[in-house]
Amino acid sequence: MARIAFPLAVCCWIILWVYWFLSARNQKSRKKQESGPERMRQILPMAASYILLFEPFMGFGPLGWRFVTKRPDVELAGLLLTALGVAFAIWARAHLGANWSGAVSIRAGHELIRTGPYRRIRHPIYSGMLLATAGTALVVGQLRGLLAVAICFTAFFLKASKEERWLAKEFGDGFQTHARHTGMFLPRFSRSLAEHESLSLERKTRRVSLLLLQLPREQVCARRSLFAPAHLASSRSEKTPSSTSHVLGFWK
Repeated sequence: MARIAFPLAVCCWIILWVYWFLSARNQKSRKKQESGPERMRQILPMAASYILLFEPFMGFGPLGWRFVTKRPDVELAGLLLTALGVAFAIWARAHLGANWSGAVSIRAGHELIRTGPYRRIRHPIYSGMLLATAGTALVVGQLRGLLAVAICFTAFFLKASKEERWLAKEFGDGFQTHARHTGMFLPRFSRSLAEHESLSLERKTRRVSLLLLQLPREQVCARRSLFAPAHLASSRSEKTPSSTSHVLGFWK
């Protein structure tokens, strides 16, 4: 397992990068985009993290110290996490569609996606890539892998924070509502606004039903007669005079 775990993890990353390259051709035109120097502030840390993760010569000195025992089950777990993270990132990227951009930007006709992985997570692509990075670091088993995860997380956090500021300006209250019900990298399992309204209506309906069940039959009939046509109400009163007098006493 030790001989094939790392090459298989690299293959997972190659699949991700190939998909990224092919899907990058289908994008909406840019409305607003960060400058080149700002973009380089994100690219350089990511490049450093990948060099630490994939280049064996970086395992010198303390960077080569192991933080986990070299065992087949550990490497298998890392490989599975890498594959899962890559698959999740690809799913999120496909769901985002033409709204995706490598740089922080706002597209023409930009849409605020709230379905699929974006229903619970605001940045699921970064979540998948972080999971894959952590999995590969587990396969490597050296401190350089943990450093790569830390750099990657910091770079994604800074980029995601900037993206959220731009999206808040573009979509206003719509994005603020979305942010309240989602996590940045981890899912937040809170109900959406529509689900809260539906649940509130359901609870109110249930309370009314319970109240009606607890009322005497004469009182229920009286309340229904208030909304009944006049000729039906009069016919009911002729048939049940005693009930009517009881009901009138109830409404006083």
